[in-house]
Amino acid sequence: MKTKPCTLGTRHKWTWIKNVSVGSLVHTSSGTHGQFTLKGLYRCQCGSSKHGPFNPNGSDLRSIGAAAC
Repeated sequence: MKTKPCTLGTRHKWTWIKNVSVGSLVHTSSGTHGQFTLKGLYRCQCGSSKHGPFNPNGSDLRSIGAAAC
């Protein structure tokens, strides 16, 4: 994700917001394949956002999937 230049200075100061699941689906002749990973959603005070490293101290999305099975 390309971010716009920060209006608050020369560098963004990123704050962790929450953990999210990021994925993609690929449709082929042999079926549909998906790949999903856990990422952290970060936001700057100027309004820019990006995906970054998963925060293990935040809400753990893996526990939601285990509870559903």
